Amino acid sequence: MPSGRLYKLYRVGATGPITAHLLTTEAFEPFAVGAAYKRIQKTQAIAGWEPAQKNLRVCLGFTSESTNPNCSYCSKCVRTRMDLYMLGKLQNMATLNTPSV
Repeated sequence: MPSGRLYKLYRVGATGPITAHLLTTEAFEPFAVGAAYKRIQKTQAIAGWEPAQKNLRVCLGFTSESTNPNCSYCSKCVRTRMDLYMLGKLQNMATLNTPSV
């Protein structure tokens, strides 16, 4: 599972190395990934990866009826679009379209 916050900035509402074990069952053992990295570093790490370029889904408002997995309007879509734009990789992302007015 991705980590919602940096470990050093951990908050009660975030998934991370402190809380992942709470989901453990006999058949399922989760682990936190990326708690040592900031959002921009995580985005940079996947920006050149072809499966992410074709399938990236970050949207808070995604529904199964949507033709595109990202609305490009919600806060997560906007943040991700800004990060990718700063990295010069936004044009490579097929699922993060320019929002229509």
